[in-house]
Amino acid sequence: MDEFLNEDLLSDEAADLNEADYTRIRKDNEKLIQNYGRSLKNKGYSEKDIYRLLSMADMYVNSYLLDNLSLSAADGIGAVDEFFTEYFPENVIWASEDSVGNMARAIKAFYRYLLEHGMIEREEFKNLSRTIKERRELWRGASSLPDLDDPEDDELDLGDTL
Repeated sequence: MDEFLNEDLLSDEAADLNEADYTRIRKDNEKLIQNYGRSLKNKGYSEKDIYRLLSMADMYVNSYLLDNLSLSAADGIGAVDEFFTEYFPENVIWASEDSVGNMARAIKAFYRYLLEHGMIEREEFKNLSRTIKERRELWRGASSLPDLDDPEDDELDLGDTL
């Protein structure tokens, strides 16, 4: 974390947060993720599954919510649709139909942990679950679209049609 703070301190996307708020949210998120990891270990999850779930939770709460939307983990529960339709397919190199399902399950499991510990309301969790169920296929489709070359340098010859 210190490496990050020694660079530009705040990314352009999180510029509406001051340094102290950004640092506080980042530390809160790290603590949440560590406690979530302990909870998974206590429930008997394998080290491999714990690592995968924590990595995905970290991507959502830190790389997306905090760095792009300036939101804490609890405040970002409603941003999952935008994450999968905009951020995930464009910024995650391993985005695919299968990874959407894995990521959605990981996000839901993380928010179940927050619900169990009173950090979000039951209704918020129900809305998250409903959104995942209703939008998952759309997200899978968005993540499986082929990358197209940027036509920025190509000139379109319209001939005499204009």
